[in-house]
Amino acid sequence: MNIVAVNAPEFSRPIHVESMRGHDMTVEIVALPEECRALAERFDIVAIETLSITARIARAAGGRMFRVSGSLSATVVQTCVVTLESVTNAVSEEFSTVYAPPALIPERGADIDLDPVGDDEDDPEPLEDGRIDVGELAAQYLSLALDMYPRRPDAAIPAEFTAEPEEEKEDNVSVSPSDGPFAALSRLASSKKKQ
Repeated sequence: MNIVAVNAPEFSRPIHVESMRGHDMTVEIVALPEECRALAERFDIVAIETLSITARIARAAGGRMFRVSGSLSATVVQTCVVTLESVTNAVSEEFSTVYAPPALIPERGADIDLDPVGDDEDDPEPLEDGRIDVGELAAQYLSLALDMYPRRPDAAIPAEFTAEPEEEKEDNVSVSPSDGPFAALSRLASSKKKQ
């Protein structure tokens, strides 16, 4: 029998929601420095200097499901795609996700009315042992909010990489990059007829 070790999330803050008293609760979480380092490694960026979350957990669908909504803010350091120097960016993101016991999650494609007022398009996420890991949820939203092409404000692309390509000549017909394919073909056909 093979035993597979499952790594715990780098930034884990599980909340036991099924035993939650009252209709909703608000949590505020700040990532520890070692958690920021581990997340930066996971996302393959230079650093995460700060990460904080405010989340509201509310019962939904008659108390059987839970909606987690809130916002995160972070200061991240990434590598500039032009200069390869470090660039620091502020990230701010709002999020909202619905969780449900696995037995209540519909099969793919089935319709479910989670919130008659809202526009939920995704199926709910499964509760794990009656818990929601708010830290891991925020980490996933942070990964989606990261700039895919970070660039320093003063970074400039060298002129040799931005120069317009020279006009190509074929059979004494000049082709400009701004010409459409049919205009170039028309000129080529005209020059062939003249020969």
